[in-house]
Amino acid sequence: MSVASAFERHVHYSRGVLRICDDLYHLDSYSRVLIVAFGRSAHEMCEAMAAQLGALGGGIISATERVGRPQVAGFRYFHGGAEVPNEESLRAAEAILKSLAALDAKALVIYLISAGSAMVEAPVDETISLQDLVATYKVLTESEVSPEEARAILKHLSAIKGGRMALAVGSPQTQQVSIIYIGRVEQSSQVACGATMPDASSVDECYEIAARFGLTAKFPPSIRQLFVRRALEDTPDKEHPGFHNCRWWTIA
Repeated sequence: MSVASAFERHVHYSRGVLRICDDLYHLDSYSRVLIVAFGRSAHEMCEAMAAQLGALGGGIISATERVGRPQVAGFRYFHGGAEVPNEESLRAAEAILKSLAALDAKALVIYLISAGSAMVEAPVDETISLQDLVATYKVLTESEVSPEEARAILKHLSAIKGGRMALAVGSPQTQQVSIIYIGRVEQSSQVACGATMPDASSVDECYEIAARFGLTAKFPPSIRQLFVRRALEDTPDKEHPGFHNCRWWTIA
């Protein structure tokens, strides 16, 4: 099923009301509607949303560069890395976090999320450089860890993965809804490392995975020290109050 077809089935806008699956949003009641899109299908998702909302929607998008294809009006574009993060991945994360922090209690943020966890990235510790992040992605890719185990580690090394993006809003009353295009991925929490969703993995799992596969010695020094000192912090789980005004819908 294409992105356009999935939106036709699950997203509809008419007379000021946006329907996302079973939820209804009266857009006139919000002080601002911010759209944040990232992943390999982000451009197509923005196109589909723009076809519904027109000039009402705008925001930030991080997607792979598509030469010769027009950008969606009203969006600030970044071209994040396809397999590993790049400078644009970091700039996209910075712009998203800044925009989310500026939202008030009457705002609505709509996330358009698809596979591609490297498109937006922010290290959890200021000592971690982009080169360190790239090296860590490669260590995980070249190891025998499962995709789920790799995602658990990446979530705990990121300031935006594993639900941390959703906690960046300026007010706990800000309404947040995620439209997650699952494509070939079975679980929505796997898409883009669950940036807006509660996370069930733990730091203890990360330490165990790193020890079992001998990863700690292979990590760059800044990340190796976090494992040696056991200095990672847990990602927010489903009990975290920051998710009380969040909704998540998968489309395919």
